[in-house]
Amino acid sequence: MTTHTDLLEIIRNGENSGVEFKRDELENHTLAKELVAFSNLDGGMVLLGIEDDSSISGISRPHLEEWVMTTCRDKIRPGIVPFYEIVRNVEPGKDVAIVRVTRGFDVHSLWHNNRGTYFIRVGTQSREPSTEELGRLFQQRGFIRAELRPVSGATLADFDRLRLRDYFSRVRQQDVPADGDEASWQTLLINTEIMTEEGVTVGGMLLFGKKPNRFLPHAGIDAAAFQGTTKEYAARERSALRGPMTPLIGSEDRIVENGLVEQAIDFVRRNTPVTAILENGTRRTEKPTYPVEVLREAIVRM
Repeated sequence: MTTHTDLLEIIRNGENSGVEFKRDELENHTLAKELVAFSNLDGGMVLLGIEDDSSISGISRPHLEEWVMTTCRDKIRPGIVPFYEIVRNVEPGKDVAIVRVTRGFDVHSLWHNNRGTYFIRVGTQSREPSTEELGRLFQQRGFIRAELRPVSGATLADFDRLRLRDYFSRVRQQDVPADGDEASWQTLLINTEIMTEEGVTVGGMLLFGKKPNRFLPHAGIDAAAFQGTTKEYAARERSALRGPMTPLIGSEDRIVENGLVEQAIDFVRRNTPVTAILENGTRRTEKPTYPVEVLREAIVRM
């Protein structure tokens, strides 16, 4: 969260390649243009309720958060989910809204008047790129690994620390920092690409996040089981599987809480038949249709 001191320092430094001041009476396509330009560079923030001369006018638009989110969905292609917060009483009775975006996974454009237009941030200006600049922008995005992108708004506190501790101590067999040593944890996670200097990575959130869907709404598995080999309206079972991919392991290497993969394996196993066979003519043994190892390999490769 941004403190009053942090915000006043940002305002005092003025607009730059990562900061834009706007009154909150602006039109939606104007906000979208600035966010597109930031996303196509290295990210940035629009401060709503700040005049061009750095004076604080405050926000007054009703349902401002909803308006911002709708703008990012309807006026930007592909849509952006920004980090949004309000800092109250920056001056007496005057609030300021912060709309922050990170570097985009894709090259984004403004959709306005049935036309898509690309923008890039150049100093304090958001302008259309030249053909050469746009070509380089698309080329750069092609070389960036999606799982290493920072997740807007996610911090170290959004990790499941028990899962992280188990991963480093049991799987990687290395010492881990004390729970209160946040600086050492951040260094460790940056060195292992679970975080970057900009924040939590997509891969880190999917593997170890407390609630990955809070930041990545589409993360997870929507599972459905049908009676036959064709899809029908009436399914035997439907389930939205959510959570981090890694399980939580307790003592004696027992799973305390399933990860997403284990949830999917359990769903398949309870919706596929089991064959019973007699061993040595006396002992009854159940044999699943698909071995667990096969299911796990298929799920992680989806």
